[in-house]
Amino acid sequence: MKRFLLSALVMFSALGCFAQKSICTITHNEGETWEKTFTSEEAMTFDSVVVKGFMSRDIMYEVMLMTNNGKLTGVDLSGCTIEDNTIPTGLFSSNGVNSAAPQRTKFHDGEGYVPGRGIVVLEYVTFPESLKKIGRQAFNYCPQLAAIEIPAGVEEIEEYAFISCDNIKKFVVHTSNPNIAKLYSFNCKLENTTLYVPNGAKEAFAQHEAWNRFGAIIEYDDVNGIGRLESGLGAADGRIYTIDGRYVGTDINALGHGMYIMDGKKVLK
Repeated sequence: MKRFLLSALVMFSALGCFAQKSICTITHNEGETWEKTFTSEEAMTFDSVVVKGFMSRDIMYEVMLMTNNGKLTGVDLSGCTIEDNTIPTGLFSSNGVNSAAPQRTKFHDGEGYVPGRGIVVLEYVTFPESLKKIGRQAFNYCPQLAAIEIPAGVEEIEEYAFISCDNIKKFVVHTSNPNIAKLYSFNCKLENTTLYVPNGAKEAFAQHEAWNRFGAIIEYDDVNGIGRLESGLGAADGRIYTIDGRYVGTDINALGHGMYIMDGKKVLK
């Protein structure tokens, strides 16, 4: 495995983010001890977090705390390998369920709950291609979550993995196997959610008890047929994202030259 330098870099509006928003990038090497290089107060100001290299349990716990401060709207895990290739129980949960936290941490009360956790305001989470499993209550009451994209390698979405995430508009899967989900994997209101599945897989998903509750099921020919992240990010809301999924504001004129996702479409500036 390539060796990554241990670092954490916070980039502010002067580096291309819009005013008063900040992005935290954490790069970590498996086997090394992760040392946080930002304060707890700084962590509460981040709008987005990007994890690269290896996402250990310690980093999961830090991301969980950022998620629950009421400001973090985006999490990009596409450039990392997650420990056990699993999104663990309670990682993006506003009710305090917490298997992601190391048992030794002072924030853990012994019962799996973190006192005083807030409401998650996440709008997107970008998964790595190496992801294999999404754990129980991984996403619990994320009312602003707009789009989810499941990589082709995911083998299991546990029961109650998504609870009360009632405003997801686009749910994209890159596998033709509906059996990755269980009967109650999605305990959400889904009548207004469109499910995108690979070409030829619509009937199998429509007949499956976990997926047949989606409001509509649409096939696409291949990954490029809908485009990664175009499936829901920035759809008709004026919000702008980078190609790797980072939210960068609403003013295209304030951004540098490059490719962005705006109103669900790629825009070249």
